[in-house]
Amino acid sequence: MKILATAVLLTPLACAQTFVVDAANGPGTNFTDIATAVAAVPDGAILEVRPGEYGVFQIQNKSLTIVGTAGVLVRSGIEGTAFDVVGLASDQAVTVRQVAWDGVFPGLFSSVVCRNNRGTVLIDECSPTSGGGRVIFTDCDRAFVRDCLLRSNSVTTAPLDCYSSNVVVTGTDIRSQAFCLRQGGGRVQIAASALTTMVPIAFGQAAVFVG
Repeated sequence: MKILATAVLLTPLACAQTFVVDAANGPGTNFTDIATAVAAVPDGAILEVRPGEYGVFQIQNKSLTIVGTAGVLVRSGIEGTAFDVVGLASDQAVTVRQVAWDGVFPGLFSSVVCRNNRGTVLIDECSPTSGGGRVIFTDCDRAFVRDCLLRSNSVTTAPLDCYSSNVVVTGTDIRSQAFCLRQGGGRVQIAASALTTMVPIAFGQAAVFVG
């Protein structure tokens, strides 16, 4: 499935324009803020994001590849969402790679949200900080979570929520104080991944909650 996800997104990258996002405004910088870059660059562009702390951003109805590196942190707003991907058409694709996220205050729970997407969404090598966080898919036709570390420190919230979505999870470590996956409709495939719940199944706690 990793090959499939890569192949789906490979063709647009071959001729895509690349722009540099750097909060420190170092040499070669095109933008100092991810949100500004997302709004300004053309459909199908690549954003190379240098280490630094960035604010909330939304990708809406646009193909885009965001490539981070160690030290890239997106801090959520008051509403708790760090970034979201919304309204992709069937021929559009978004990849977000090697991006960490945190709450509006350090260690506060926050979310990545993907909703109403007919196109492909790939969340790759991403994770919340030690405060925990979750990824939420709602009405997404083709979504992939690959090589991520997802964790929730809450006994009521799962690190991965999937509603009426088709999601493939590979190479991902999912850790929770309660259940690891909450699913309501759609289809979720999990391969080569680890699901760890802190509450033993003997006490009535399952790793997956469907409903």
